[in-house]
Amino acid sequence: MRTYKRIKKKDLKKKIPANQHITYKRIPTQQVESDTYDLKGRRILKHNKQWSIALEKTRQYINQFIRKGNRKHILKLYDKAAPI
Repeated sequence: MRTYKRIKKKDLKKKIPANQHITYKRIPTQQVESDTYDLKGRRILKHNKQWSIALEKTRQYINQFIRKGNRKHILKLYDKAAPI
């Protein structure tokens, strides 16, 4: 049986050691028309735009999966109806 260490308030107040910090660097950007790009020319998207792109790609994948599944089902029915 495991014993779990309970997190206490004093544990939460402790300062995190420097080697455990996640450092974030500010990325220099360029504003071109209504879009933002980094210095390598990659477009930087806002979270709602990223979300809509992800949803669209998922929708395309699901539709493709459904079409392929239906095609297999139709071929099975055709093979049963017209034996050689």
